[in-house]
Amino acid sequence: MIAAFQIAVARLFEPNTGLKDVSLLVSDMRRAFGPELPSLETEALIRFEMGEDVAIGDLSVRTKTSAMILTLGTYADFVERNQAEVDGLLLEAEQRAFDRGHHPELAE
Repeated sequence: MIAAFQIAVARLFEPNTGLKDVSLLVSDMRRAFGPELPSLETEALIRFEMGEDVAIGDLSVRTKTSAMILTLGTYADFVERNQAEVDGLLLEAEQRAFDRGHHPELAE
């Protein structure tokens, strides 16, 4: 999930994207998902993935997971739920996780 989140953020935002663009996306996400979205934390995680020096160490696993899942849902909406785009992101994320040493058992 972390690899998929990282890829989604890279696809949603160009390098050197301003904070305003990140804030606008998170604001749109908040309107779509309501209070389920940890807004400030989601913005912090996105900014962290964009290379900013943002403190995320105090965020709980639950908060990080919620933020990542809802960001991935936003990415799917952004690509209009195009199956090839979503599958491509997942395949790239699996490869990235594998390259990092994560080798889960494969389903049969």
